[in-house]
Amino acid sequence: PGETAASLVAAKPGERIGWNTFIAVDSLKASCERALELGGKVLSDRVGVPGVGAYAVVADPQGAVFYVIAPAPPAG
Repeated sequence: PGETAASLVAAKPGERIGWNTFIAVDSLKASCERALELGGKVLSDRVGVPGVGAYAVVADPQGAVFYVIAPAPPAG
């Protein structure tokens, strides 16, 4: 309750339309390292989003793509 569970953004011209899965993690670095240990790939290094946190794009060994996100601490 009271937490963002989804959001929508407009696609840019030529951008692929679809759904993205974000998994909240405590440590972005540790999660990316673990994905590599398990045979996955890190497709995009850390991307910071002010007021939101930081994320990376990861693929599992079969190629399924998802995002891991370390949310920013609450303001205040």
